[in-house]
Amino acid sequence: MMSSVKKPICVLLVCFTMLSVMLLGPGVTEVSAASDATVNISAERQVIRGFGGMNHPAWIGDLTAAQRETAFGNGQNQLGFSVLRIHVDENRNNWYKEVETAKSAIKHGAIVFASPWNPPNDMVETFNHNGDTSAKRLRYDKYAAYAQHLNDFVNFMKSNGVNLYAISMQNEPDYAHEWTWWTPQEILRFMRENAGSINARVIAPESFQYLKNISDPILNDPQALRNMDILGTHLYGTQVSQFPYPLFKQKGGGKELWMTEVYYPNSDNNSADRWPEALGVSEHIHHSMVEGDFQAYVWWYIRRSYGPMKEDGMISK
Repeated sequence: MMSSVKKPICVLLVCFTMLSVMLLGPGVTEVSAASDATVNISAERQVIRGFGGMNHPAWIGDLTAAQRETAFGNGQNQLGFSVLRIHVDENRNNWYKEVETAKSAIKHGAIVFASPWNPPNDMVETFNHNGDTSAKRLRYDKYAAYAQHLNDFVNFMKSNGVNLYAISMQNEPDYAHEWTWWTPQEILRFMRENAGSINARVIAPESFQYLKNISDPILNDPQALRNMDILGTHLYGTQVSQFPYPLFKQKGGGKELWMTEVYYPNSDNNSADRWPEALGVSEHIHHSMVEGDFQAYVWWYIRRSYGPMKEDGMISK
């Protein structure tokens, strides 16, 4: 296990210890001895790439210098995050906003990956999506240009001291009411014909709910699969019974499996300091890494009233 994940693991152990004490109830003075645990170091499960969150300056403002230290530092009262997710703005004039926090994450030993919500405006057309005539999609004659757009972002970040670990082709292409829609067939075409020209590891398809019909076509197509380095997904409303992915186990050899965005169990104001929500987060991480075999767990918004860091920069429960 990588040293960078020791602190989050310790936090989880503390949470589960507290839960066991709480479940004993009042008046209980004796605790039975725990059973012995057997660790088989020859049975490899998965590489844990890391834990982290999203920074989105265009929407909620950038992390401050002090907040970056809290997020990525490994000292006392710091989160020790080892993964940062950033935004690929459709307007390249806004790309500079991602640099400072990304550089800080890199300095602390974290990896950085990026996800786009929309292509540049000149690559987009509207179409009728289930009665919504203002829905957006990437023009079919702009797939190569879009791949170059993603390459340009990779190169921009590199020229500013940030070597991206990976870049996604699209954030939540199957829940795109406010951004760009992609059908499974359109995703497959891009992954087969254009993703191979991107000069970074490619993440796809980042379904909002781990809907397998979005990613199955990639796994079943040898060329598209060669061009995908990381199968990324979100877990909004996904039941634990849907966390395992037999087809990925069958065909995804050599690929990584990441949970690239979630907040759980809700986004209520200040819910990050409420019980039992904080314990529910620990349980969700546990199921994701054990049942889901994910190699990364990435929170939506590092700093938010329902997130790991509150708006005042203090770490939440």
